[in-house]
Amino acid sequence: TGITGMVGLTGTYRLGKSYPEITADLIVNETKISGKSLVLERSKILLKDSKLIFDLALREDTKTETVSLVGQVPLSPEKPIDLRVESHGDGLHFLDGLFSERILWESGNVDLSLLIRGTLEDPKANGFLVLNDCDLVVETELIKNLNATMVFDFNRLEIQELAADIGEEGKLSGNGSISLFSNEPLESEPLLVAVKNIKVNSSTFNVNLNSSLEIRGSLLSPIIGGEVEIKNG
Repeated sequence: TGITGMVGLTGTYRLGKSYPEITADLIVNETKISGKSLVLERSKILLKDSKLIFDLALREDTKTETVSLVGQVPLSPEKPIDLRVESHGDGLHFLDGLFSERILWESGNVDLSLLIRGTLEDPKANGFLVLNDCDLVVETELIKNLNATMVFDFNRLEIQELAADIGEEGKLSGNGSISLFSNEPLESEPLLVAVKNIKVNSSTFNVNLNSSLEIRGSLLSPIIGGEVEIKNG
Protein backbone atom coordinates (compact mmCIF):
# COMPACT_ATOMS: atom_id res chain seq x y z
CA THR A 1 0.00 0.00 0.00
CA GLY A 2 1.00 3.68 -0.22
CA ILE A 3 3.14 5.46 -2.78
CA THR A 4 6.32 3.85 -4.09
CA GLY A 5 8.86 4.78 -6.76
CA MET A 6 10.65 8.01 -7.56
CA VAL A 7 9.28 11.52 -8.18
CA GLY A 8 11.68 14.26 -9.25
CA LEU A 9 12.34 17.32 -11.42
CA THR A 10 14.73 17.99 -14.25
CA GLY A 11 15.21 21.36 -15.95
CA THR A 12 17.04 24.69 -15.96
CA TYR A 13 17.58 27.51 -13.48
CA ARG A 14 18.15 31.12 -14.51
CA LEU A 15 18.61 34.30 -12.49
CA GLY A 16 16.27 37.03 -13.74
CA LYS A 17 16.08 40.73 -13.02
CA SER A 18 13.77 40.38 -10.03
CA TYR A 19 13.07 36.69 -9.47
CA PRO A 20 14.81 33.43 -10.35
CA GLU A 21 13.24 31.41 -13.15
CA ILE A 22 12.98 27.62 -13.18
CA THR A 23 11.75 25.56 -16.13
CA ALA A 24 11.34 21.90 -15.25
CA ASP A 25 9.69 18.62 -16.17
CA LEU A 26 8.15 16.48 -13.46
CA ILE A 27 9.49 12.92 -13.61
CA VAL A 28 7.85 9.77 -12.25
CA ASN A 29 9.94 6.61 -12.37
CA GLU A 30 8.14 3.36 -11.56
CA THR A 31 5.83 5.38 -9.34
CA LYS A 32 2.84 3.46 -8.03
CA ILE A 33 -0.06 4.06 -5.68
CA SER A 34 -0.96 0.77 -3.99
CA GLY A 35 0.50 -1.10 -6.95
CA LYS A 36 -1.15 1.06 -9.64
CA SER A 37 1.46 2.44 -12.06
CA LEU A 38 1.23 6.12 -13.00
CA VAL A 39 2.01 7.73 -16.36
CA LEU A 40 2.70 11.43 -16.97
CA GLU A 41 1.39 12.65 -20.30
CA ARG A 42 2.25 16.32 -19.66
CA SER A 43 4.82 17.35 -17.11
CA LYS A 44 5.69 21.08 -17.34
CA ILE A 45 6.36 23.19 -14.24
CA LEU A 46 7.60 26.79 -14.45
CA LEU A 47 8.62 29.16 -11.65
CA LYS A 48 8.49 32.69 -13.04
CA ASP A 49 7.69 36.13 -11.60
CA SER A 50 7.09 34.56 -8.17
CA LYS A 51 4.44 32.21 -9.59
CA LEU A 52 4.33 28.45 -10.06
CA ILE A 53 2.87 27.64 -13.47
CA PHE A 54 1.62 24.10 -14.14
CA ASP A 55 0.73 22.04 -17.19
CA LEU A 56 0.40 18.48 -15.88
CA ALA A 57 -1.61 15.45 -16.96
CA LEU A 58 -1.44 12.16 -15.04
CA ARG A 59 -3.16 8.82 -15.50
CA GLU A 60 -3.02 5.23 -14.33
CA ASP A 61 -1.29 3.11 -16.98
CA THR A 62 -4.30 0.81 -17.47
CA LYS A 63 -6.78 3.69 -17.84
CA THR A 64 -7.55 5.97 -20.77
CA GLU A 65 -8.41 9.27 -19.06
CA THR A 66 -6.11 11.69 -17.25
CA VAL A 67 -6.25 14.08 -14.34
CA SER A 68 -4.99 17.45 -15.57
CA LEU A 69 -3.72 20.45 -13.63
CA VAL A 70 -3.27 23.66 -15.62
CA GLY A 71 -2.70 27.22 -14.44
CA GLN A 72 -0.76 29.19 -11.88
CA VAL A 73 -0.37 29.53 -8.11
CA PRO A 74 1.45 32.58 -6.68
CA LEU A 75 4.02 32.20 -3.93
CA SER A 76 2.56 35.29 -2.27
CA PRO A 77 -0.63 34.49 -0.29
CA GLU A 78 -2.43 37.67 -1.37
CA LYS A 79 -1.83 37.31 -5.13
CA PRO A 80 -4.53 35.72 -7.35
CA ILE A 81 -4.74 32.00 -8.13
CA ASP A 82 -5.81 30.76 -11.56
CA LEU A 83 -5.83 26.96 -11.57
CA ARG A 84 -7.99 24.39 -13.35
CA VAL A 85 -8.34 20.72 -12.34
CA GLU A 86 -10.14 18.44 -14.77
CA SER A 87 -10.81 14.73 -15.20
CA HIS A 88 -13.40 12.55 -16.88
CA GLY A 89 -14.38 8.90 -17.16
CA ASP A 90 -11.99 6.63 -15.25
CA GLY A 91 -9.32 9.28 -14.65
CA LEU A 92 -9.76 9.47 -10.86
CA HIS A 93 -10.00 5.74 -10.16
CA PHE A 94 -6.35 5.45 -9.05
CA LEU A 95 -6.99 7.76 -6.07
CA ASP A 96 -8.51 4.87 -4.13
CA GLY A 97 -4.91 3.72 -3.61
CA LEU A 98 -4.40 6.63 -1.21
CA PHE A 99 -6.72 4.96 1.29
CA SER A 100 -4.63 1.83 1.92
CA GLU A 101 -7.21 -0.48 0.33
CA ARG A 102 -9.95 0.74 2.67
CA ILE A 103 -11.69 2.08 -0.46
CA LEU A 104 -11.68 0.11 -3.72
CA TRP A 105 -13.14 1.64 -6.88
CA GLU A 106 -14.93 -1.07 -8.82
CA SER A 107 -16.58 0.82 -11.70
CA GLY A 108 -18.31 4.01 -12.79
CA ASN A 109 -17.41 7.37 -14.32
CA VAL A 110 -16.50 10.66 -12.68
CA ASP A 111 -16.57 14.07 -14.35
CA LEU A 112 -14.67 16.82 -12.55
CA SER A 113 -14.12 20.36 -13.77
CA LEU A 114 -12.91 22.78 -11.12
CA LEU A 115 -11.59 26.32 -11.50
CA ILE A 116 -9.80 27.60 -8.39
CA ARG A 117 -9.39 31.37 -8.06
CA GLY A 118 -9.24 33.91 -5.27
CA THR A 119 -6.04 33.81 -3.20
CA LEU A 120 -4.26 31.33 -0.96
CA GLU A 121 -5.74 33.23 2.00
CA ASP A 122 -9.24 33.32 0.50
CA PRO A 123 -9.67 30.61 -2.19
CA LYS A 124 -12.75 30.33 -4.40
CA ALA A 125 -13.89 27.27 -6.34
CA ASN A 126 -16.21 27.08 -9.33
CA GLY A 127 -17.16 23.97 -11.27
CA PHE A 128 -18.80 20.60 -10.84
CA LEU A 129 -18.29 16.99 -9.77
CA VAL A 130 -20.59 14.33 -11.24
CA LEU A 131 -20.51 10.62 -10.33
CA ASN A 132 -22.34 8.23 -12.64
CA ASP A 133 -23.26 4.66 -11.63
CA CYS A 134 -20.20 4.14 -9.43
CA ASP A 135 -19.59 0.97 -7.43
CA LEU A 136 -17.19 1.11 -4.46
CA VAL A 137 -16.12 -1.14 -1.63
CA VAL A 138 -15.58 0.84 1.60
CA GLU A 139 -13.89 -1.36 4.20
CA THR A 140 -15.99 -4.49 3.50
CA GLU A 141 -19.24 -2.74 2.57
CA LEU A 142 -20.38 -2.62 -1.06
CA ILE A 143 -21.76 0.74 -2.23
CA LYS A 144 -23.53 0.41 -5.57
CA ASN A 145 -25.26 2.73 -8.00
CA LEU A 146 -23.64 5.83 -6.50
CA ASN A 147 -24.86 8.87 -8.38
CA ALA A 148 -24.12 12.44 -7.37
CA THR A 149 -24.16 15.92 -8.86
CA MET A 150 -22.23 18.59 -6.96
CA VAL A 151 -21.77 22.23 -7.98
CA PHE A 152 -18.98 24.42 -6.59
CA ASP A 153 -20.00 28.10 -6.45
CA PHE A 154 -17.23 30.28 -4.95
CA ASN A 155 -17.37 29.45 -1.19
CA ARG A 156 -20.35 27.16 -1.58
CA LEU A 157 -20.98 23.50 -2.40
CA GLU A 158 -24.45 22.59 -3.65
CA ILE A 159 -25.33 18.91 -3.73
CA GLN A 160 -28.14 18.61 -6.24
CA GLU A 161 -28.26 14.82 -6.13
CA LEU A 162 -26.76 12.13 -3.91
CA ALA A 163 -28.04 8.56 -3.96
CA ALA A 164 -26.58 5.08 -3.50
CA ASP A 165 -27.42 1.53 -2.46
CA ILE A 166 -25.45 0.24 0.53
CA GLY A 167 -25.22 -3.44 1.28
CA GLU A 168 -28.31 -5.60 0.75
CA GLU A 169 -31.07 -3.13 1.66
CA GLY A 170 -29.42 0.14 2.66
CA LYS A 171 -30.03 3.49 0.99
CA LEU A 172 -28.08 6.75 1.03
CA SER A 173 -29.58 10.07 -0.07
CA GLY A 174 -28.73 13.73 0.25
CA ASN A 175 -29.19 17.25 -1.06
CA GLY A 176 -28.66 20.84 -0.02
CA SER A 177 -25.78 23.27 0.34
CA ILE A 178 -22.83 23.95 2.64
CA SER A 179 -19.96 26.43 2.72
CA LEU A 180 -16.58 25.17 1.60
CA PHE A 181 -14.10 27.13 3.69
CA SER A 182 -15.82 29.65 5.99
CA ASN A 183 -19.04 29.40 8.01
CA GLU A 184 -20.51 32.62 6.63
CA PRO A 185 -23.07 33.11 5.32
CA LEU A 186 -25.16 30.27 6.73
CA GLU A 187 -27.11 28.38 4.09
CA SER A 188 -30.90 28.82 4.14
CA GLU A 189 -31.22 25.20 2.93
CA PRO A 190 -28.56 23.17 4.78
CA LEU A 191 -27.05 19.92 3.58
CA LEU A 192 -29.32 16.98 4.44
CA VAL A 193 -27.96 13.43 4.44
CA ALA A 194 -30.03 10.35 5.25
CA VAL A 195 -29.27 6.63 5.47
CA LYS A 196 -31.84 3.85 5.84
CA ASN A 197 -31.57 0.16 6.68
CA ILE A 198 -27.80 0.12 6.97
CA LYS A 199 -26.50 -3.06 8.59
CA VAL A 200 -23.36 -2.51 10.67
CA ASN A 201 -21.58 -5.77 11.43
CA SER A 202 -18.44 -6.32 13.46
CA SER A 203 -16.91 -8.91 15.72
CA THR A 204 -18.57 -7.31 18.77
CA PHE A 205 -21.98 -6.08 17.56
CA ASN A 206 -24.57 -6.21 14.77
CA VAL A 207 -27.08 -3.38 14.41
CA ASN A 208 -29.40 -1.73 11.90
CA LEU A 209 -28.78 1.98 11.44
CA ASN A 210 -31.06 4.77 10.27
CA SER A 211 -30.16 8.43 10.41
CA SER A 212 -31.28 11.82 9.18
CA LEU A 213 -28.61 14.49 9.56
CA GLU A 214 -28.58 18.25 8.98
CA ILE A 215 -25.10 19.64 8.30
CA ARG A 216 -24.36 23.36 8.57
CA GLY A 217 -21.17 25.38 9.03
CA SER A 218 -18.55 24.43 6.42
CA LEU A 219 -16.84 21.34 5.09
CA LEU A 220 -13.75 22.30 7.08
CA SER A 221 -15.75 22.91 10.26
CA PRO A 222 -19.14 21.16 10.04
CA ILE A 223 -21.95 21.54 12.56
CA ILE A 224 -24.00 18.33 12.60
CA GLY A 225 -27.45 17.79 14.05
CA GLY A 226 -30.30 15.35 13.52
CA GLU A 227 -31.43 11.88 14.50
CA VAL A 228 -29.69 8.52 14.61
CA GLU A 229 -31.72 5.34 15.22
CA ILE A 230 -30.09 2.03 16.16
CA LYS A 231 -32.23 -1.10 16.10
CA ASN A 232 -31.72 -4.78 16.78
CA GLY A 233 -28.44 -4.08 18.56
